[in-house]
Amino acid sequence: MFFKSDKKKKKSMLETGIREIDSKISKILRLLEQQNDKAVFDNDKIFEQNTSILKALRGQTDSLEDFLDEQNQLDKIQRETEQKLKKMACLVGKKSAQLYQIKQQLINDPDISDEVRQAWTAQFQMMDDMLKKETAECEIYEFGNEGDSIDFEMVEILKVIDTDDLKLKGTIARVNERGYMYQGKIIKKAIVEAYR
Repeated sequence: MFFKSDKKKKKSMLETGIREIDSKISKILRLLEQQNDKAVFDNDKIFEQNTSILKALRGQTDSLEDFLDEQNQLDKIQRETEQKLKKMACLVGKKSAQLYQIKQQLINDPDISDEVRQAWTAQFQMMDDMLKKETAECEIYEFGNEGDSIDFEMVEILKVIDTDDLKLKGTIARVNERGYMYQGKIIKKAIVEAYR
């Protein structure tokens, strides 16, 4: 009997141990299920957040591409406008040069009386003053005046005149055509006669 009770006791202890292990396993399974549910919820939440972020990034990328396209269009328009303005500046320079040539011919014409010459000189001076004011507003500037120092980047020398006067050496003796600058860039060199 002693063995039977010992077996019963062992069996009872074994059954108790199995129940405790089963209970612990059940608790672990419940905890795992809860963690799994939470992980699934968190994953769903993370997935939603990632999807939302991706949509926002795609929207920003599209907006950036649109902005870059608009910027490229504006750059193209600006380049075209600058080219047109430069052509206009060249045209103003040519017309002004023609006016200057007419002025020189009239003033230096030996067949014109001094009275007519003075009248034309005054008229051309008024026209020059108006033209300088208007071209300055458009960032077009004339250069190349008698007495200015020679700058080979700005003038083209048509004729050289020898002189012994040290003050005159290396200066402009006579201007045949004025030079023009647009936005700080030379668009037409002055054509001059220079003292050597």
